[in-house]
Amino acid sequence: RSASVFLDKLCIDQENEEQKERAILGLAGFLDISDRLLILWSPSYFERLWCTYEVAAWLRLSKMKDTIVMPIHLAPVIFAIMFALWGAILCYIYGIAIWFSSHGDEHGNDVHFPTCSAVAAVLCGAAGMILPTHIARHLANSLRLLPQQLESFSIREANCFCCSHDHVHPESKKPLPCDRRLIFEMLQQWQQDFNGSRESLTTLDAFDSRVRQKLKPWILRNIGGTHAPFRLLLTTSCVPLLCSTIGYLPAMIQLGGLPAFRLGLEAILHSFVLGPCVAKVIMEISAAGVDYKDHVGCDLLLTLLKSAASILVLVLIWAFIYLPRTVLEHVGWQLAAGAVLVVSTIAIFRCCCRKSVEAVHDLSTVEEGPDLT
Repeated sequence: RSASVFLDKLCIDQENEEQKERAILGLAGFLDISDRLLILWSPSYFERLWCTYEVAAWLRLSKMKDTIVMPIHLAPVIFAIMFALWGAILCYIYGIAIWFSSHGDEHGNDVHFPTCSAVAAVLCGAAGMILPTHIARHLANSLRLLPQQLESFSIREANCFCCSHDHVHPESKKPLPCDRRLIFEMLQQWQQDFNGSRESLTTLDAFDSRVRQKLKPWILRNIGGTHAPFRLLLTTSCVPLLCSTIGYLPAMIQLGGLPAFRLGLEAILHSFVLGPCVAKVIMEISAAGVDYKDHVGCDLLLTLLKSAASILVLVLIWAFIYLPRTVLEHVGWQLAAGAVLVVSTIAIFRCCCRKSVEAVHDLSTVEEGPDLT
C-alpha cells in the first residue's frame, strides 16, 4: 500500500472547533494505526503543548522504538552545503568555458586556466560555507541545552496558542476555546497508563516523570544531533559532485584502458568520499570546542574561523584525491590513496556516531530514575 502521512497542522481542522475537539480526542487513534512517528525537533519542541500531547499519546502506546527524531535545522544546513557545492562547480565550469571562448585553442595546453578556475571555485565554495557553518553552530548549541530542557520538562508550563493570546484570536478577535483544557482532560483518561502503581502522583505529574526518566534518555540516544546519517549525506551532499563527474564519461570512453580507469576512480572518490565528507567536516568542526554567541562580533568571528578550518580540511581531502592521478604516474599510488580515503571516511563516520551515542548515553543515565511501569 502507498505510504500516508498524518501532519497534525494540516490534518486537524484549525477553524471548526467541534471538528478540532474531535480530532484532539481521537489523536491517539491516528497514532495507534501509525507505523512510526517522525519528530521534527526544534529548541521549542518540548515547550509546545500540542507537541507534548502527541508525545504523551505515543508514550502511552509504547512505540518508542518506531520513533525517528530529526533536528529540523539540519535541513537548512544540508541545503546550504548543496548550494555552496553547486555554486563552486558552476564557477569552475563557467571559468573553463569563458577561458576557451576567449582564447580558443591557442593556449590549449596552458595549465593556468584550470588552476584559475579551481581557485575561483574554492573561493566561491568558501563563501558558501559560512552560512551552513553558522547554522550548524547554533544547532549544536541548542542540542547542548536539550538535556536540561528535558530534565525540567513540565506539561503545565507548555505553551499553546489560545492561552498565549488570552483565548482571543489576535486577528479576528473571536473567542478561542482552550486547547489546554481538552488536552488535560484527555490525559486524565490515560491516568492508569502513566501512573502505573504510583497512585500518589497526579496524571500530569506522572507524565512529567515519564518524560524525564523514560523519554529523556531515549531522545538523547536517538536524536543524532549534528551527526547526520551517512545515507542522508550520500543522497544529498554527494549529488552535485556526482553530477559534475558525469562529464568524465566521454573522456573515459575516448581514453580507454588504464587512463580511463584512473579517471573513473577519481570520479568515484569525488562523488562518494568527498561529497559526504563536505557535510560531515562542516558539521563536526561547527560543533567542536567551546562556542560563544553572546557577542555579535565573537559570533561572526567564530563562524569565519570554523569555516576556514572546514575549507582547509576539505582542500586537503580534495588534493589527496586529485594529485595521485595528475602528479604520480603509477596507478598503485592512486589506488593506495583511494583505499586510505575510503577506510578513513568509514572510520570517521562510525567513530563519530559511536562517540555521540556514548556521550549522550552517559549524560542521560547519570540522572535516569527507576522504571515507572
